[in-house]
Amino acid sequence: MNTDNINSTYLASIKDKRFLIVGLGKRTGVSAANLFEDLGIRYALSDSKPKDGIKDSIALLKNKNAVLFSGEQNPEQLDGIDIVLLSPGVPPDIPLVTEAMRRGIPVLSEIELGFNLIRDAVFIGITGTDGKTTTTTLTSQILATTYPVHTLGNIGVALCDRITSIRPKDIVLLELSSFQLEMTDRFRPHIAALLNLSYDHLDRYKNMDEYFAAKKRITLRQTRDDTLILNADNAYTAAFAREIQHTSVRTFSSSKQADMCLDGDYLMHNGKQLFSLSNVRIAGVHNRENIMAAALIALGMDVPVDRIEKAVNDFRGVPHRIELVPTNDGIRWYNDSKATTLQAVMRALESFPAGVILIMGGRNKGLDFGLLKDQIHAKAKKLIVTGEASDEIAAAIMHPDTQNIRDFDEAVAAARKAAKAGDVILFSPACTSYDRFRNYEERGDYFKSLVTARA
Repeated sequence: MNTDNINSTYLASIKDKRFLIVGLGKRTGVSAANLFEDLGIRYALSDSKPKDGIKDSIALLKNKNAVLFSGEQNPEQLDGIDIVLLSPGVPPDIPLVTEAMRRGIPVLSEIELGFNLIRDAVFIGITGTDGKTTTTTLTSQILATTYPVHTLGNIGVALCDRITSIRPKDIVLLELSSFQLEMTDRFRPHIAALLNLSYDHLDRYKNMDEYFAAKKRITLRQTRDDTLILNADNAYTAAFAREIQHTSVRTFSSSKQADMCLDGDYLMHNGKQLFSLSNVRIAGVHNRENIMAAALIALGMDVPVDRIEKAVNDFRGVPHRIELVPTNDGIRWYNDSKATTLQAVMRALESFPAGVILIMGGRNKGLDFGLLKDQIHAKAKKLIVTGEASDEIAAAIMHPDTQNIRDFDEAVAAARKAAKAGDVILFSPACTSYDRFRNYEERGDYFKSLVTARA
């Protein structure tokens, strides 16, 4: 284990503390527990699920005998605890966490812990409602042409899982959800990007202001030596750009003048032509915005323009985001399982001409599906709704050709039956996967298996 780049001062300050890790997810909870084992930090674990519900996570723990509270959570679990480490999937308003706050016990996110533990690295953070994974993946591929890069966070690998692998001056590139930013305080990325804001997670937040406040924390500790990248085309982020005084702001836009913008197919930076986007492999205005954000980050890290251009042209996108599923049935099937927001569905529909067969559904997270009504009527010739939210979606959209099929397998079969050669079938759910699947990846993979099994 390499500890050369561990912040010894911070480590010493927590060595005599006892943590309670709340939420034993495979990514954050397990990674934090195993890191504590390596560093000799005392801890206990708490999860509201019974042991049978977290047995896969327990199997990944280095110390199978660690103190674990499973099932009903109660205030006694906080006795003897000095710091709570909150997994991002756990809301901060659950009784156990609010009791910790009442007692004056600090509550940290895994991102905050990891940032404090690393002595010397360049942190870059990317957040937003949509486009985070695509932008982070593309940025990673560009930066890797010039620097050692660790791509972590919401993209799938916890920061705590890689702390002892990070060397001095390495780049730590983080995809960050609002949940991961909630309990940050000292976290300070050298470059932060807030790609866009739209309605999302209103099952967790009271309103958009509360959701936006969590996203804004990405720039909380930035200074004039740092950079905040914002979308000039998004109402929320454009307004935020006018408020910022504490750090350097760079903007991008697909429709107006900005630090990074478009002139036809050409990418422009501060009025100078960089390169053409005519050869990029990823379609849609939203992906041009993702490219602009990634390019701004790369230029901020002094990556040569020719390396940026090559990486952009080589980039093939990410799985589960408007992903073409190869078939031989003459139908173009697109897996957009990652589209769990209204904005993501809108952007997916913008990528195709009218006549799409659209499959939607899953579990709603407090979104108003009616906001999609006009665009779905304009773009979709048929709507198939499925899953837990199927009735709600059908009632909100009122498409004249709607099939409500709760069973996911049957919904895919119905789309196949309705299609003819040349048609586009788009699975863009606007919902989470939790009514049937563990995550959007599992849902997307299952969708692709159904498509290819019959194609």
